[in-house]
Amino acid sequence: MTSIDAFAAMAFRAWNLLTCLLLITVLTPRASAQEAEPLLNPGHWVEIKDSRLQDVAPSTSPGGDPSKVIGAWSGAALDTKRDRLLVWGGGHSNYAGNEVYAFDLREFRWLRLSDPSVANDSKAAVYPDGQPRSRHTYNYIEYVPAWDRLVSFGGSGPWPRGGGEFTREISEFDFERGRWLTGERTPVPPGGTMIAAIARLDPVTGDIFFVPGARGAMLRFDPITEKWQGGWEPARLTAHATGAIDPDRRLFVAVGLGNKAGTRQALAWNLEKAGKPTDLTHLTSGDTSVESTIAPGFVYHPPSGRFVAWIGGTDLYVLDPDTWHWDKVPAAQDNDTNPGPQALRGTYGRFQYVPRLDAFVLVNGIDQNVFLIKPDLNALKGASGPRAARPAVDLNAGRPDPDATDSLTLSWSAYGADYCEASGGWSGARRPFGSEVVTEAQPGSSYSLTCSGDSGSAEATATAPDADLARVSIAAEPRAVHAGEATTIRWQAIGAGVCNAGDAWHGPRASSGSETTQRLIEDSVFELRCDDSGTPLVAKVYVRVVPAKPVEVGATQDPDAAATGGLGAIDFVSHAMLVMLGGLVAMRSEQLREVPSAI
Repeated sequence: MTSIDAFAAMAFRAWNLLTCLLLITVLTPRASAQEAEPLLNPGHWVEIKDSRLQDVAPSTSPGGDPSKVIGAWSGAALDTKRDRLLVWGGGHSNYAGNEVYAFDLREFRWLRLSDPSVANDSKAAVYPDGQPRSRHTYNYIEYVPAWDRLVSFGGSGPWPRGGGEFTREISEFDFERGRWLTGERTPVPPGGTMIAAIARLDPVTGDIFFVPGARGAMLRFDPITEKWQGGWEPARLTAHATGAIDPDRRLFVAVGLGNKAGTRQALAWNLEKAGKPTDLTHLTSGDTSVESTIAPGFVYHPPSGRFVAWIGGTDLYVLDPDTWHWDKVPAAQDNDTNPGPQALRGTYGRFQYVPRLDAFVLVNGIDQNVFLIKPDLNALKGASGPRAARPAVDLNAGRPDPDATDSLTLSWSAYGADYCEASGGWSGARRPFGSEVVTEAQPGSSYSLTCSGDSGSAEATATAPDADLARVSIAAEPRAVHAGEATTIRWQAIGAGVCNAGDAWHGPRASSGSETTQRLIEDSVFELRCDDSGTPLVAKVYVRVVPAKPVEVGATQDPDAAATGGLGAIDFVSHAMLVMLGGLVAMRSEQLREVPSAI
């Protein structure tokens, strides 16, 4: 091929690529993306430009006012696998649409994940097409990692007549199919009411804790076994509260406006001990404004070990579970961005903490841009910044082979530690994460690891197992990954019976094997619990997630993947598509012009 021919082929391929990109842009219902990840400075609010939900709403309303997707007691959930805030709402006489929206926190754009059903006048849980009826979603929608689904635990305030609770069936949104499945799981048991019920994921166990409205009793739902467990005493929860879980102290806390204007509401349940919830209004101190605000934004902030709330404006409110003291944390003095007042009917789950960004995301209206705020807890009086816990040290000892009697694999992790020191059957300095093989390891030999950090030190000990004893071992390679990367889990259970995975993975497992995890965005614990008809044997491995690798500017694709000349079938298809492009662009432009008038 001559140089002129090669240049022409390369130019034509570049034009084909541009054509495809234009078609994707024209035909895909999504808002424009942020050009780059926003700069997040502590204490400064950031408004994401061109990030209004209404820009991806249907051009024609299926019934009612599309602004009520958010404005009608509507909640949201954080998809931790894809880094997306999932918004679903409407119902009553407000809005008939049941489409699902997602704000992508990597591309900083809105996506509409489904189209609205054709609505009808009925109180059935689903529309004629089998998709769930539009409803007020309050706090009872949640992302369930075990199913990888957005889940609605029942329903209240249905389109078009309302009337409170109308279903306790579970509806789950399948991201791959873009459709809901309803009634295939064990429904929410009777008790209390669905009006303003709260469903929250426990990141430690993967279970869902559910608190009904009115005088309902808290329940625990295992998404693996699909079994509900009770035992907690009833408590009066009004329609204006938002809930969050403290996974470290094992607490479920709900705060928000009481049953009369200006009254406070704050309750706490012990997740590990069924009983009566504690009325926190007798214990809290400081600025308690959040407790008398309708459905505040309210989430747990793992880096600081505190709850953080938003009720409008630029201030954040921080609740310390150790002292039950509220602190009002102003924005930075040079902050020049204000998200404005809270939506009239509350925020619920539309204020969420995003671990990858170490920031909170806020969606306050379909005609408003999305906001981010990176917390500056150094502004707290007497605080030296987020509190660090003592190092958490984990050490496992396992035989690399069932028949091995003289070698041992030690694997360990030490969160919050800067360095470690080995003792006992081994010695010397060790990094906080790692694994190594020890030879000539006699059964019963003891191995210790002491790790230290800014907040103290901690120790773990493991014993070399006897060859004929039941044992379980688990390891991860690598033990630390960048955000968005996966790791490989390897495990072995000798004479330990049936095994089940827990924490960051779920379900039954063979007695030995290896498995690549999903992409991780936060520190994760992988547990293997095996039952040998006696005391269960448990092994855990901790995987640390560090910030994502920076993207190399000017990086190119594998040169072997580049075309070497000639015009393939795809080139002729793309050429034919060019003929259609002008008409498609014109059609899409007409659709986009219709959006503002429909909203």
